[in-house]
Amino acid sequence: RRLLVTGGSGHLGGEVVRRAREAGWETVGTSYRTPGPARLDVRDAAAVEAMFADAAPGCVVHTAYLQDGPEAWATNVDGSAHVAAAAAVCGARLIHLSTDLVFDGRAGRPYTEEDAVGPLLEYGRSKAAAEAAVAERHRAATIVRTSLIYGGEGLSGHERRILDVVDGR
Repeated sequence: RRLLVTGGSGHLGGEVVRRAREAGWETVGTSYRTPGPARLDVRDAAAVEAMFADAAPGCVVHTAYLQDGPEAWATNVDGSAHVAAAAAVCGARLIHLSTDLVFDGRAGRPYTEEDAVGPLLEYGRSKAAAEAAVAERHRAATIVRTSLIYGGEGLSGHERRILDVVDGR
């Protein structure tokens, strides 16, 4: 039971790594910005292929992303494509984390998997393109669209503002 978690030093990826290890999985969590033994730039196809060849995962949880900035599209779309292709080649199950921001929020009802995407923000557009790239390269991939994920130590300014609004501050 070997698990590879891209973005393993991030909030969600770090939690997946922690819980997988507690459940007895042999787990490798990659990081790009935080130094560590499993440094990986998902934008680099050759580096992704080498990581997969070395780790030989049975399952991959792809959480690496950038919300904005000049490298966001390459990280979210190209990086996801590289991860999906490498997971398909090694026969690993792939769980790709996306966002509900692939939708415009105007449906007036809960969205389903069959609903067309229509993102309003660049981040949502990049994640919608990433979903398409993943589905093309790894036909058995599971794509999970999350809503806002927050918590733990070191909340971002955006997360803190949302919690303040919810708390009536």
